Amino acid sequence: MPDSEQIINWYRTFTPDSEQRKIWYGAVAETYDRVRPKYAREFLDRVVEVAEIPIEGNILEVGCGPGTATMSLAKMGFSVVGLEPNLAACTIARQNSAIYSKVEIINTNFEEWEPVDRWRSLSPRENRSMP
Repeated sequence: MPDSEQIINWYRTFTPDSEQRKIWYGAVAETYDRVRPKYAREFLDRVVEVAEIPIEGNILEVGCGPGTATMSLAKMGFSVVGLEPNLAACTIARQNSAIYSKVEIINTNFEEWEPVDRWRSLSPRENRSMP
C-alpha cells in the first residue's frame, strides 16, 4: 500500500495549482454556461436536506463557475457566496446572478479567500459593518 506522501504526490499530478485554476477553462466559460445542464430542483432539495441548511440559510459555493447552482439556490431563498478563481467564469456568474440581492460572487479561490471576507460574506447583509 502506498504511503500518504506517495498518494499526495500522485494527486498533485492531476490537480491544477492555484494559478492554473484561475485560467483553466476561461476560454470556454461562455460555452460552458450555455450548454451545461442545470441542476434538477429535486437534487438541490436533497443537497439542502443532507447538509441541514436552514430555510433562507447561508451557502458558501466553492468554485461556482458561471453560477449554475448559485442561481437555483438563490431562487430557493438562500444567501449564496460564490467563490470563482477564473475571471471569465466569475464575470458570467456575476451577470447571471445580478438580479439576486442575496448573492455575492467573489473572484478568488478558497485558499486565498481572506478570513475577514469569510466573516463578512457569511454574515447577514445588515451586519456587513461588523469586524
